Parts: sequence; structure tokens; C-alpha cells
Amino acid sequence: MHGIVPGYNYFKKLTTQGVQISVGTTNLSNFPVLVNHTNNDLRHTSNSGDIDGDFDEIRISNSMRIPEWIRATYQTSKIGSTFISYAATACVPPDVSVAGSSQTICATSVTMAANTPTSGVGTWSVVSSPGIITNSLSPTTEITGLSVGANVFEWIITSGTCTSVSDVTITVNANPSSSNASSNQTICISTASTTLNGNNPAVGTGTWSVLSGTATITNPNLNNTTVSGLTLGTHILQWEIGNGVCVNSASTMTIIVDPASSIANAGSNQTVCISSPNATLAANTPTTGTGTWSVLTGGGVITTSTNPNSTATGLTLGTNILEWSITSAGTCSSTSSTMTIIVDPASSIANAGSNQTVCISSPNATLAANTPTTGTGTWSVLTGGGVITTSTNPNSTVSGLTLGTNVLQWSITSAGTCSSTASTMTIIVDPATSIANAGSNQTVCISSPNATLAANTPTTGTGTWSVLTGGGVITTSTNPNSTVSGLTLGTNVLQWS
Repeated sequence: MHGIVPGYNYFKKLTTQGVQISVGTTNLSNFPVLVNHTNNDLRHTSNSGDIDGDFDEIRISNSMRIPEWIRATYQTSKIGSTFISYAATACVPPDVSVAGSSQTICATSVTMAANTPTSGVGTWSVVSSPGIITNSLSPTTEITGLSVGANVFEWIITSGTCTSVSDVTITVNANPSSSNASSNQTICISTASTTLNGNNPAVGTGTWSVLSGTATITNPNLNNTTVSGLTLGTHILQWEIGNGVCVNSASTMTIIVDPASSIANAGSNQTVCISSPNATLAANTPTTGTGTWSVLTGGGVITTSTNPNSTATGLTLGTNILEWSITSAGTCSSTSSTMTIIVDPASSIANAGSNQTVCISSPNATLAANTPTTGTGTWSVLTGGGVITTSTNPNSTVSGLTLGTNVLQWSITSAGTCSSTASTMTIIVDPATSIANAGSNQTVCISSPNATLAANTPTTGTGTWSVLTGGGVITTSTNPNSTVSGLTLGTNVLQWS
């Protein structure tokens, strides 16, 4: 029998029904060997007679018990209590099986790395795996068709009936889900935070990271985490999904943070006159965004709508509200401000009325200016003198006028920005007429019906002779000392006015 050297002493141990019944040495010179009950080498040492009962196991090794027990197989047949025969075979111990180190891979095939036996024959077998062994006798065979998870294989080295077995586990990692960091975003600096929207991996674990820019990721392993602390400009974030030893899948997305729009300031309110319904606007110049003028109420034409200092023409009478809006080129909200331009109606055209002449004996007059539809009229004395009873009454009376020329002005002034209008009229106060004195009465003869008049010479006014009754021809009617001829018989009455 292979592995047994005749003539050497071998250690033996026999058991029956699980109980050791014989331990000792024996000299086995030939294998296979027929053993009967008279062979003391296999006799129950506790019984000088025959061995009673079947053997469960016989183990035989060399006396030094090296390298290990050699298993023997046997056949027995029992007649009464006598062994008829015993046949045993033995084996040379195989090399200790080393299936190789466990591996973790990201593939469906692997090359094994078991030891190559010098004693015995190695064979691969599947413990748990759908894998296909290319060459079961090769310690470095390739195994294909591996499944995700643990794949267990057994490397068995067999020498005769003896074996040495070891297992190895090949763990297969699945490729991670493909990364999708989702769409780029643009937000306003006024919020500086947003919610990410990477895909939720079916396989593997995702991790957010900041490649460029500044940001604080609330939960880096959550696909839809929030990110805050974003600064003005461009930020690139990466969503990377990994699983075990497999190559990670990564994708990026960009977050652009826009600057806030400048705060709009439409400038101060203005008031203009309808006679020139124009204005120069005075809004602020934006540092961020573009400003645009628009008319909210009223009317008007803005010359250049994007110019903060544009002119506005054609403004309508009353209140005109204009808006200056600054809009960012990005996502930030616009800002706006309004200003009001009030257009005043023009003052009514003043008309002081006709000139007048009064006598110094009654130096008073009733004025006759127009009543304004817009604005307020006021009388004033420019030259001369006089007392206006109610200065704002176009039909006021004026008294105390001075002798000669008195110039009065009727001015209409608007309550707003429009210019006032004015008109003047003249009141001439005449001096009183000199007291007429026709002179003494006279009596003449019919034979010479003529007379020389002797009225006073007026210091004021012009004297004029006239015949009231009787008859006569006045030579020069304006001459206080004129002659009169052709007087009629009787009484002739002459008047010096």
C-alpha cells in the first residue's frame, strides 16, 4: 500500500462505537493485509480473546506520529464473535490547502491564487456562487460569471483518501449608479443658498464636494441637500457616487450667484408750468443692473428711457408719476422708485380794464379788471396815489386819487410755478375848473349895440362865452375880454363858462 513501508513499526488506534478499544504499535509488513482474530496486532487489548464487534475506525501512523494520522479503511464480516478478515489501505498526507487570500473586486471574473500541491492533486469547487471555473485543476484558474456579493470557492487537495480543504471568498462590488448632479442654477446674493438635486443612487453612496467657489454643504451624502454661504460669482459642485473598489461616477453642476440690483432712487419731485411742460430727471446711476424710466400716471415722453438724467417732455397738466426701475441681468429682483412732476396751469392773462378820467372834486373810481380763471389777481398803484378798497377784487373801488395821472396794475399770479401776468390802466384826475366871473352887467344904447366883455381869465380850464337870451355876436368866444356886437334891444344875457 502506498505510504506504508514494510518492516516499520506503526502506531495504531482502534475504536468501536465511538470508543477507543486499542492503542499500541504494530508491524505491518504488507498491505493490503488479511488479518484474523489470531493477529494480536489488531486484538482488543482489554480482552485476551477475540475482538467483539465491528470496528468503527482504524487509524495507523508511523511511530513518530508524523506528519499526521493516516486514515485506513477496512471491511469486516462477523461470524459469532470471531473476526474473519480485515483489510486496510492508507494514504500519504496531502499538502495543506491554501485557497489564497480573499479578494474584493469590481468585475465578473477573477484569477485565483491557490497553492500548487507537491503532494496530492488540487481541485476547485463552488461552495456558493454562480461562477464558472475555467480549469478546476489549476490553482490559478480564471473564474467567470461571478455575482454581486460573496462568491465562495473551495480548493481541495486530495492524496488517496486523504484531503486538505480551504475556502476563499471573492466579493464582487457592483458598479455605482451613474452620477447626475442635475441642472445648473442661478440665484441671487440676497438668498445665497439653494437646494441641490443630484440623483439618488440605487447602488453606492453619493458625496457632494465643492470644486471651486465657496459653499457650505449641509449633508454631503444627501442627494438633495441644501447648500448655503454661497458668495458672489461662480461655484462648481461635484456629485460623486462610489461603491467599494469600483471606479466612482462623478458629475458637476454650476451655481452662479448674481449681485443684487442697485436700490432705485427716482430723485426729487418737481413742479413745472404748462407753458413749458418739460423736466430733466435726476435718478441714481445703478452700479448693478439697468435702470429704465416709465410713466405710471399722467403723460409725457421720456427722451432716453435708460438714462437716469433723461429729459421728459409733453407732460400733461396736473400730476404725472414716473418710475425709475433697476433690473439685474440675472435672477435678483428689480428695485423701483417713483417721483412726481406736477404741471401747473398757466396764470390767466391779466386785463386791468379801460383808462379813466375823474375830477379832483371826486377823486374816486370803480375798477374793471378781468376775473382770473387761474391764479389770483391783485391791484397795486404803480404811480400817482390812491387807496384800493379790496386789492384782490377786480372791480374794487379806488379812492384818494391824486391830481394828474395815476397808473394802477392788475397782476394775476399762479399758485404754482407759472409766471404771473400783469396789465395796467390809467386814471387821470383833472383839477377843478376855475370859478367863472362874467364881469359886471352893462347898458348900452341901441344906437351903438356893442360892448366889451370883462370876464376873468381862468387859471384852470378854458372859458367860453355864449348868448343865453337876446342876441349878439361874440367876436372871440374864448376871450374873456372879447367884444360883442349886434346886441338886440332889451335884455341880452351872456354866459362865461
